[in-house]
Amino acid sequence: MILKNRSLIFAPMDGITDPLYRAVINTVCPEWDFQFTDFLRLPSVSTLKQKNVIDFVGVDFDAKKNPLQILTNKLAAKPDSFKAIDDTEVLWLDLNFGCPANKVCSHHGGASLLDRQDDLKLIVQIAKRNFSKFLSAKIRLGVNDDKNFLENLKILEGEGVDAITIHPRTRAQMYGGRSSWEHIVLATSILKIPVIGNGDVVTVADYKRMLKETNCHSVMIGRGALANPWLAGEINLCREGDREEIRLELKKKQIISFFCELEMYEIDSNKLLIRAKQLTRYLFRNIESEYFITGLLRAKTYKEYSDCIRYWRSA
Repeated sequence: MILKNRSLIFAPMDGITDPLYRAVINTVCPEWDFQFTDFLRLPSVSTLKQKNVIDFVGVDFDAKKNPLQILTNKLAAKPDSFKAIDDTEVLWLDLNFGCPANKVCSHHGGASLLDRQDDLKLIVQIAKRNFSKFLSAKIRLGVNDDKNFLENLKILEGEGVDAITIHPRTRAQMYGGRSSWEHIVLATSILKIPVIGNGDVVTVADYKRMLKETNCHSVMIGRGALANPWLAGEINLCREGDREEIRLELKKKQIISFFCELEMYEIDSNKLLIRAKQLTRYLFRNIESEYFITGLLRAKTYKEYSDCIRYWRSA
């Protein structure tokens, strides 16, 4: 099986976990067992081509470490599109049934499929028939409630997915409120396939507690990984409880190494600035003041941004 027990999985995040970001993370935080791609949208009016997949995953794509997540609806779930993915290096394909975005759900994709069981079942059937390798699905509890949760689990397992990732919030909750780990417990108690737990894991202690309380097979981390990409290394070393001053000094060095690695890639300075700003609030959360973060976000050029980082580094 491609998925080993207690794997640490960096979650797919649209517009963030692209080839550039994955390359940086793989260098500065190599302890992650898997780093998901951001999701690839299957076209509704045409068929996905093998070249589209190769261009999307990027030249540094590592098939053993980078699962591909796709976003589709019933109209876009064409057999030839899945065959095109199957003909590439991709070893692990994940079906996104959890995206809560209005635009996605209004087109009957993402989390909206959790209330559209016929469409959900059809998409999995087409994927399973035309993709021959490891197939998984990522779901939420439901759209507005969990009334279809058990039925959806049974559909996914019954149609042959190899693993299910559960983000135990409803679509209506978006990313707010407490994630219901009790639903992960329920899933692990009734499913025979691996269950990957996801939601509210931001520390080493959270990771240990999720494994212990839910009996999940592996753990996927999203926002907690964005704020602390080095979390996988901390988990592997079972590092927790460091004195505050030691933790902050280490995080400072890690953030500096992150930006040094990011600057190694030859991309347009405007794109570099956009990417840096995109990650700023995550990386500096609980590390620096709002005043400092706002200053970074107001930078007009990447040089201005990097000058602030250099000053911060020497302070």
